[in-house]
Amino acid sequence: MLNYTSGVECNAILKKRQLKVRGNLLGFGGLVRNAERRLERLHFNVVGSRRGQRMVVAASPPTEDAVVMTEPLTKEDLVQYLASGCKPKEQWRIGTEHEKFGFEVATLRPIKYEQIADLLNGLAERFDWDKIMEGDYVIGLTQAKQSISLEPGGQFELSGAPLETLHQTCAEVNSHLYQVKAVAEEMGIGFLGIGFQPKWGRKDIPIMPKGRYEIMRNYMPKVGSLGLDMMLRTCTVQVNLDFSSELDMLRKFRAGLALQPIATAVFANSPFTEGRPNGYLSMRSHVWTDTDNNRTGMLPFVFDDSFGFEKYVEYALDVPMYFVYRNKKYIDCTGMSFRHFMEGKLPSIPGELPTLNDWENHLTTIFPEVRLKRYLEMRGADGGPWRRLCALPAFWVGLLYDEVSLQNVLDITADWTEQERQMLRRKVPVTGLKTPFRDGLLRHVAEQVLKLAKDGLERRGYKEAGFLKEVAEVVSTGTKMNSLQLQSVQVSSISSTRDLPRLFRLQRVRRVSSAGPHIPRISSCLASETKQKADPSSFGKPVSKETKEVMGTEGSVFVQTYARAPLVLKSGRGCKLYDVDGREYLDMTAGIAVNSLGHGDPDWLRALVEQANTLTHVSNVFYSVPQVTLGKRLVDCSFADRVFFTNSGTEANEAAIKFARKFQRYSHADEKHPATEFIAFTNSFHGRTMGALALTSKELYRLPFEPLMPGVTFIEYGNSEEFMKTIKSGKTAAVFVEPIQGEGGIYSTTKEFLQMLRTGCDDAGALLVFDEILSPPSGLLPNLGNAGSFPFSHINCMTNRVQCGLGRTGHLWAHEAFGVTPDIMTLAKPLAGGLPIGAVLITERVAAAISSGDHGSTFAGGPLVCHAALAVLDKIREPSFLAGVTKKGLYFKELLIQKLGDSPHVKEVRGFGLIVGIELDVQGSPFVDACRDAGLLVLTAGKGNVIRLVPPLIISEKELEHAAEVLRECLSVLDANTSN
Repeated sequence: MLNYTSGVECNAILKKRQLKVRGNLLGFGGLVRNAERRLERLHFNVVGSRRGQRMVVAASPPTEDAVVMTEPLTKEDLVQYLASGCKPKEQWRIGTEHEKFGFEVATLRPIKYEQIADLLNGLAERFDWDKIMEGDYVIGLTQAKQSISLEPGGQFELSGAPLETLHQTCAEVNSHLYQVKAVAEEMGIGFLGIGFQPKWGRKDIPIMPKGRYEIMRNYMPKVGSLGLDMMLRTCTVQVNLDFSSELDMLRKFRAGLALQPIATAVFANSPFTEGRPNGYLSMRSHVWTDTDNNRTGMLPFVFDDSFGFEKYVEYALDVPMYFVYRNKKYIDCTGMSFRHFMEGKLPSIPGELPTLNDWENHLTTIFPEVRLKRYLEMRGADGGPWRRLCALPAFWVGLLYDEVSLQNVLDITADWTEQERQMLRRKVPVTGLKTPFRDGLLRHVAEQVLKLAKDGLERRGYKEAGFLKEVAEVVSTGTKMNSLQLQSVQVSSISSTRDLPRLFRLQRVRRVSSAGPHIPRISSCLASETKQKADPSSFGKPVSKETKEVMGTEGSVFVQTYARAPLVLKSGRGCKLYDVDGREYLDMTAGIAVNSLGHGDPDWLRALVEQANTLTHVSNVFYSVPQVTLGKRLVDCSFADRVFFTNSGTEANEAAIKFARKFQRYSHADEKHPATEFIAFTNSFHGRTMGALALTSKELYRLPFEPLMPGVTFIEYGNSEEFMKTIKSGKTAAVFVEPIQGEGGIYSTTKEFLQMLRTGCDDAGALLVFDEILSPPSGLLPNLGNAGSFPFSHINCMTNRVQCGLGRTGHLWAHEAFGVTPDIMTLAKPLAGGLPIGAVLITERVAAAISSGDHGSTFAGGPLVCHAALAVLDKIREPSFLAGVTKKGLYFKELLIQKLGDSPHVKEVRGFGLIVGIELDVQGSPFVDACRDAGLLVLTAGKGNVIRLVPPLIISEKELEHAAEVLRECLSVLDANTSN
C-alpha cells in the first residue's frame, strides 16, 4: 500500500501532470505509467513538511522509521517528487510564512528558551495548538495545516495553511498574530517586525535546543562570514505558490527570481545593527550574499533552455548536506552531498541509503532567493510589521497567478542579463529602489511591476488589489519603508513597545505611539477557524465563473467573520441541496442542525406562505395569534409555565441572565446586595453577545472583547465537589449548564451530576438554567464515560450552536433523558425550521419576578416565524416521529460501523439519535472535501479529526445507506493526507 503523509501529497505523482524527462516533455499517460511502475517497486511512507508549514519539518525531527523501502531512490524518483506538486489552476493556493524577534518588554533583552517554552505551552493550552517536541523540549506548535516554529535565535515563524484568497490569508495572518500577542503580553514579551535584529550582537542571542541547529552553527563559519547572522539575526516574510505543470513552474521561477530584487527593495526593513545604522536598507538581504554560496543566490541555471525539474534535482544533489536524522539523533553530514548519500558514501553512516524523507528535509536546507519544493517559495523580503504582512502575498499573487501579468513580467525581464541580475542582488540591499538600472532607476521598473500586480489581482475577481496599498506609496514616491519614524511604528507590530529609542540606542528617533492592539478580522469562532478554516486545497471539481463571482463579491463587501466552504447553494428539497451549477448534494448538515424537516417541507412552506399573506410583523406592542399559540404549545409540552421569545440562542441566554438577576433582586428585596454572580463550566459555550460570552469559558472566545461582565466562576464540568463548595458562597444568582456540552464534542453529563446541581441550587436559592442550544465544540472535553455520549462539532466555525432539543436525540428535550427539571431553559436552532427564533422557557416562580419593560424585542415572536415554528413543533413532538429518529439513528450508526469499521483511519463511530460522529486518526478536512466532490455535505468537528453528521430528521434509510457508501468510498483520500 502506498501511504504518503506529506502535507502536499506524494500520490499526486499519479495525477495528470507534465514532466520533462531526458529532454522530452512527458504527458500524463507516460508519467502515470512510469510512476506506477516505479512506485510498485519502491514502497515508501513519506513524512515531511506541508505547504505553508516549511518549518514543521525543519523544526521537528523526522518520524522514527518513517521510510521503509525495498529499493534505493533514483534520480527519477526525486524528479517525480518535485513534479507531484503540479495541480490545476482551480486548486492553486496561497501560503504565507512570517518571522518575528521576541524580546522582554521590560529589559529589551532577547527572550531565553525557557520563556519561549512557556509561550508555546501557553498558546497550546489557550488556543488548542498541538506541541512539536524534540526530546524533552517543545520546539513548535501545529494546528491543522498551520504551524508555529522556533528558529535558531528564538525567532518565531508563523506559517499559514494554503488558502484560496488573500482575504482568507490576511484573516489567518491576523489570527496568528493576535493569538501570539494575547499570550505574550501577559508574559511581558514583545515581538519585532523587522528584517534584521537591530540591537543585539551574536553573543547576546540564546541558542535554541534543536539538534539540527547545533550542526548548522558549527558549519556556517566555514562557508561564509555571515552565516551565523543569517541563523540568529534575520527574519523573513515568505510566500508559497503553486504551479500547474513543469512549464508553468519554469515561467514562475524565472519571473520570481528576476523580480526578487524589486521585492527586496520594496519591503526593505533592516537598516540597524547593534543599535546603529548599518548602511543598508536591507541588511537581511545582504547577509544572504555571504552565508553559503553553494546553497544561496539567484540560480543562473534557471534561465537556461534546459531548465526543468530534472535540472533542479541535479543542482540539489550537489548542495552540501547538513544532517541526517537516525535513531532519534541528528548525524553531522556537512561537506557531503546528497549525491554521495545516494551512493552510500556518507562517512558518518557508511553504506546507508537515503529515503524520500531525507530528500524532503534536504530541500529545506537549500536557500536560494526562490526555492523549489512541490511549490515555489518567494523568499526575498524582510520581516515586517503587522499591517504590511498581507502586501507581499498580494504582490506575488497578482504577478504569478494571473497569466497576463505573468507573461508581461517575462517580457519585461526577458533580456535582463545574468550580470544585471547579480548586480541588482548586490546593490539593492544598499540603495533599494534608487538603484540605477539601465536608463533609469529600479523604482521605474517597480512601478510597472506593481501596476501588473494590481491588474492581475483585479482580474482574479476577489477584489484583492487593496492589499497593495501599503506598498503603492513606497513605489510611487521612492520613500523607504524603514525611515526612523516608520521603524518606531514597526517595532510595535505585535507588542506595544514602550521605549523604542532605548531599543535602538538612537538619540534622534522620534517616538510614535502604537495605535493599540488590532483585533484581527477572523471568524467569531476564533478557536476552530484557525484550526479548520475553509481549506479547499484538495477540491477536485473546478469552481465555476458564477461561483467565483459570488465568492469574490462576498470577500469584498462582507465583514470576514465566516470561513465558508467554496460552494454557492441555490435551492433545496427534502434532504437534497443544489448549487448554482445544478449539482446535487445529500445534506448531512441540515444547516448545522437547523433544518430538522429538511428543505422545503410542504407543511412548513404552506404555513409560511399562509402567514405571509396574512400578517408578517406587528412588534410586541400588540398581540398576535401565532405567537400566543406557539407559546402555549411550548408550555404544554415542557416543564415551563411561561415563555419569552427571542431571535436567536445567544439572545435567549442574554434574557436568561437578566431574568436570573431580576429574580434574585425580587426575591431578596430587603437585601442591599442580592446574589448577582453566575456559575458556568469549563468548555462551555453560551453565545457571542457580551453577557452570554461572559458565561463562555474559553479565553479564545473571550479575549478579543474583554472586559466582559464580571462575576462568573467557571467550574470543571462534572466536578461536584468544586461546585458544592462554590455554590455555598451565597453569591450565585444562577447556574448555567449544557446537559449535552458541545464545546467538548457533544459529551453528555450524568444524571447524578445534574441532580447534584439541582440540589445545590435549591439549597443556595440559585436558579438552574439549562442551555439546550448546543455549542460549537473544539474537541477538548475529556470523555466522561457516559453511555451514549460522543463528540461532534461544526464546520469551519460557520455556526453558533446546535440545537440538541427538539427531537434530534430522540427526545423532545435533551434533559428529559436525565429526569432533572431546570428553572429556565433556553432553546433556538430548529424551532422555526430555518427562520430565526429563540425562546426562554421559565417556571412561574421565576416569571413572577419579571415586570413589563424588564426586557423586550422588536422582532422576536413575530407572527410569520411563530406560525412556521408551529408547523415544525407539531411534527417533531409526535411520538412516532421521535421514535423514528431513534430507529434511524441506531440503523445509521450500525451502517457506519459495518462500512467504516475496518478502516485504519476510523478510530470510533459514536452517537445517539441523528447526531453521529466519526473520529479519525488524521485531520478530516481532505475527507470533507472529497465527500463534497462526491455530492455529500458533512461537517468537521473537535480538533478537526471528527466528521460530524447531523442530517435532517426526515432523512430516509435509503439516503442514510447512500451517505454511508459515499463515506466509505471517500476514506481512501486519507491514505494520501495522513498528517505528521
